[in-house]
Amino acid sequence: MLVLVGLLAVATAAASGSSALQDGARQGGSTLRIGMSGPSANLDPANPQTASDYIPAVLVSGQLYRWNRKRVPVFDLLASARVSKDQRTVTQSLKPGLKYSDGTPVTAQDAVHGLERVRKGPGGPFFRRVKSASAPNDQTIVWKFTAPFPDFPDVLAQQHLLLHPWKQVEARGAAEYFKKPVSAGPLVVSSWTPGGPSMRLTANPNYWRQSVVDSLELVAVQDLTSRVLQLSQGTLDYVVDLPYASKGTFPSAVRVFSQPQAGMLHITTNLAKTTGPLSDARIRQVISLAMNRADISEKVFSKLAKPACAQLYAIPPYSCTLPFNGVQNLAAARALLRQTKYPRGFTFELQVWNRPGWPEAALLVAQELAKLDIKANVAPIEAAVALANLSSGNFEAQFSGNVGSPSIFLQNLYYPGTVWAEAARFRDYRTVKAVDRGTLSSDPARRKALFETAQRSAYRILPHIPVVERVVLRGSRVPDSVVGSVTPGEILIIGTRPR
Repeated sequence: MLVLVGLLAVATAAASGSSALQDGARQGGSTLRIGMSGPSANLDPANPQTASDYIPAVLVSGQLYRWNRKRVPVFDLLASARVSKDQRTVTQSLKPGLKYSDGTPVTAQDAVHGLERVRKGPGGPFFRRVKSASAPNDQTIVWKFTAPFPDFPDVLAQQHLLLHPWKQVEARGAAEYFKKPVSAGPLVVSSWTPGGPSMRLTANPNYWRQSVVDSLELVAVQDLTSRVLQLSQGTLDYVVDLPYASKGTFPSAVRVFSQPQAGMLHITTNLAKTTGPLSDARIRQVISLAMNRADISEKVFSKLAKPACAQLYAIPPYSCTLPFNGVQNLAAARALLRQTKYPRGFTFELQVWNRPGWPEAALLVAQELAKLDIKANVAPIEAAVALANLSSGNFEAQFSGNVGSPSIFLQNLYYPGTVWAEAARFRDYRTVKAVDRGTLSSDPARRKALFETAQRSAYRILPHIPVVERVVLRGSRVPDSVVGSVTPGEILIIGTRPR
């Protein structure tokens, strides 16, 4: 097993804290400690997950494709993939001799079973174009599509279709199995209690590449001041989400960098609440017009998060689709408000996930709405509560965010069955059809135009009001070749090398 003494001695020579990785002292049993925004509660991809769940889930699971650092899906457990001339069949071959961490062989049937489970969960709509999957033998997977599916590798690199030995999942039951699953990924769960303060992962000796990390601990550090202090002192080696104001406060041994997430922060409204002001699409448009997105970007996110001018983020560049290019227009907001039943304003609750900058951004939204006599009562809540409220419908409006490649991002907002479409209770065939047409095309210019049409269609209803693009501030004491991130994206990448 490769030990990180040489790499980390350089990275931590100037540190002033007491990290286990300092002074060239790393030994085979040393542990890399990563500060997370919350505890990991669920590794089952068939159930709704927060980032604190799916970040470790992909590290301890098999994937047919895995993102590289530039968010390009590349073969992981696959040796080859052949696409038919009509683009409706893909035949994949697994690498020979693959095994899970307990020695169980990885088989094509595990992928077929994974699809069956995915279809029942929040990832199911992304596979709606998959007509069938079969395993003619242990090494071969045959996928049949209802139409061309150019995004298929990207979908497989998401956190939804993760390979696990299907016989074990069925024998133990998913609830029990995913408390300590075996792994066909780079790491394996060593110790963990769902919802507990930490999760320890160790290198998977049977992964086809060799991890450069012997042991890794994901630590839930929900207090922002504690995250900053522990990273500064060296008791944490990497932090996934730092407060923006902390950027210039760290010792030289800590590398602090902004990480684009391929996503957008938005206010999701509950369309199932058919009475009250937020049930009127014009009111939702008023809120969008009243936002001072540039002010939020500057005051909360140090201009690292670009003001939204569309529902889709600008990576790659997509045209602005919001009225006035998303720039605040209080006069237009007042004029539209006068056309509703609430010309003198109203009151509503705005729940907000307790992530760095999000409550502050929500308060700035409330500050601008107050100029229209609209009172938004901002209520910060933890991620688990927020997710439960989205599922149950226990909210009027919620400040949160979505991530994904442009195709995945829009599907997640508007396809029935996806997390954000279901949270908003959004159903609009016209918008879904426009997104669908875009996903069929592999031509960038045509896809861009169709996705912009879909966003304009969605603005009629505006279930999700975009605020600013998603960017997090991260801090690291270790080289990016050891622990890094998909760029843009949330998923962590653990360094590996050939065996």
